[in-house]
Amino acid sequence: MGGPRSIVAQILSCLISLNFVACSGRYSQPSDKEYLPQKPGSNATSPTTPASSQRIFRGSIGGKYPIQMTLMRGDGGALSGSYFYESKRNDLRLEGTINDKNEFVLSEYGGGNRTGIFKGRWRDTDYEPEAILEGDWSMPNGSQQSPFYLIGQHINPGSPLKLSAIEIREENKKHKFSVEALYPQLEGAADPGVEEFNQRARNLVTNAVTNWKSDASVEPGGRDLTPDAAEDSFEINYIVRASTDAIISIEFDFDEYSHGAAHPSHSFQVLTLDLKTGRLLKLSDLFKAGTNYLSAISIHSIEQLRRWNKDSAKESGDNKPYLDDPEFLDGAKPTPKNYRIWTLTPNGLAITFDYYQLGSYAAGAPAILIPYAKLKDLLDDNSPASSFWR
Repeated sequence: MGGPRSIVAQILSCLISLNFVACSGRYSQPSDKEYLPQKPGSNATSPTTPASSQRIFRGSIGGKYPIQMTLMRGDGGALSGSYFYESKRNDLRLEGTINDKNEFVLSEYGGGNRTGIFKGRWRDTDYEPEAILEGDWSMPNGSQQSPFYLIGQHINPGSPLKLSAIEIREENKKHKFSVEALYPQLEGAADPGVEEFNQRARNLVTNAVTNWKSDASVEPGGRDLTPDAAEDSFEINYIVRASTDAIISIEFDFDEYSHGAAHPSHSFQVLTLDLKTGRLLKLSDLFKAGTNYLSAISIHSIEQLRRWNKDSAKESGDNKPYLDDPEFLDGAKPTPKNYRIWTLTPNGLAITFDYYQLGSYAAGAPAILIPYAKLKDLLDDNSPASSFWR
């Protein structure tokens, strides 16, 4: 199991010359862009389905075409919804089924015609912050198969604030580098807190891109790389862990590849803001003063990591867990450094552990969820985020 980050890392290390990479049938580039469905379809949201039952996912087809998908699970294994390409935002209707093993098949319809099929698996555990959808998209006849990978987003469909994704895409053939970056922006209100978030998110990503480009593909002495050098790449994406009219919490993932490296390097940054005031929240802002909250977070994180690690053996390929128990305990000690990558979700506190923090690169960067109920005696009901647990 390894989580989304370990999977992406393994893909990135296999073939880095594409804009978003391809490897062994996962995130591979379609042979012709025209085969990907682009026609507008109808919105699949049923008027009888409550908004709270909708699940929103973001990810890509072929590792190169960012999409957003909304799904609803119904009676008798029914599964329906819609999706759109973030560059076009034209809805394509989805209808299908999901079985008791969480394997699903979704037919895609655009302009009244069946234009594609999603076949995959829905993974949803109570120790991870979000659900994962992964599998393959193809034409109705099974041709032009291309993998998809989608991560659940905690977006409140009833909020007056709407999130849009802003893309930065650049390819420099002279200096042999490419940039693919996405960052979120809130729409629907001109409140100071909304403007503060938009500015922080925009600056975080655009400054990172500018700084990276200033050194991309140029050696310290100023000499360009040789023509046969592998292309450098820089990718930024994000996960929406919480988005309400009061709180927004985002995790940004930075993936950087430099020529000659065995695999990409990774880093994370987080933004959690009180949208009423524009205040950037610290982890301590969630808890009562004087409490030993780091100790409690560490204890519950280790519990969830052990569950994650046990299940990882099913996905590792050799039936062995990714993490060695004594080794990962050190990376989960109750220190501020170990718990710097935190975000809020409607269901609990999410903690991401950085690459190499718990074990080898193959273990990736596991993200776990601690339900608020496990921390209830320590949480501050006067915190700006208290609406999640009160």
